[in-house]
Amino acid sequence: MPDLTFFSKDPIECPVCGYQFRREELMSGGGRLNAGKLTEELRRLYIPTQKWGKVNPLIYPITVCPNCFYSAFKEDFRNKYLTESEIMALENYRKVRGEYAIAIVGNVDFEKPRDLNHGLLSYILAVSCYPFLSKKVAPSFKKALASLRAAWLAGDLLDETKNHMYARLQLLLYRKSLEFYSEFLENQSKGKETIDSIKFFGPDTDKDFGFDGVLYICAVLKYKLLFLEEDINRKLEILSECKRYIAKFVGIGKKSVDKPSDVIELGRDLYDRMSKDEEDLKSQLGQEFQES
Repeated sequence: MPDLTFFSKDPIECPVCGYQFRREELMSGGGRLNAGKLTEELRRLYIPTQKWGKVNPLIYPITVCPNCFYSAFKEDFRNKYLTESEIMALENYRKVRGEYAIAIVGNVDFEKPRDLNHGLLSYILAVSCYPFLSKKVAPSFKKALASLRAAWLAGDLLDETKNHMYARLQLLLYRKSLEFYSEFLENQSKGKETIDSIKFFGPDTDKDFGFDGVLYICAVLKYKLLFLEEDINRKLEILSECKRYIAKFVGIGKKSVDKPSDVIELGRDLYDRMSKDEEDLKSQLGQEFQES
């Protein structure tokens, strides 16, 4: 769409294969982004406008080399920490990344304007590249964030195409996101990764919810995936942990002045639902105990 995006004037050189390309950027202002509601996953939805139609800023943050598919968030792409051995490893997996890309969304050209398929693939490619990058860039966090945003875009493609392949892919991406967030929290607690290199926690592009937002998202994902757990006692443990994270994030039982009212309302509604589910599980557990 004219005037919605532009390609960078100066070419970018891929640090892995040396290919030069121009990065597509979303233009700001002019009513291009008409902010709508915030979801409980802290995703900002945007309302289509008559002039610009649907605009999805999530499809642009990952820089992708069109030649070798090396991919990373913009601030990490020209990574000053990349060693020769890491570059060689990324180069060796070049064919795998290309075949992976085609298997997921077909033939793609990252030198043309992006759509949802480009956006989804860019995050999945980034997840495959970050394991090769230095701990100094907090790779487990970047994998978690990329997986979460990829799950959102898979949901968008499900809504658009009604293809249930995207439902399965979205569930997988949510599970991977929780896995990587958990890995990040463990690494951070042990000093294996630091939050100092994280300039923006997100999870969306419009507002940074900081480290507390990471704990909140972990709680949301654990709650979303609770149906995969069969043991009732384990479910109760997970709910208890989730409620602690949510309470801390939105300030249950006290006034919170550092978060918008819509965020507080979302968190408190979520906390109430968790409490109800907790009571239902306890009742179910009591019945099973009586029957036994």
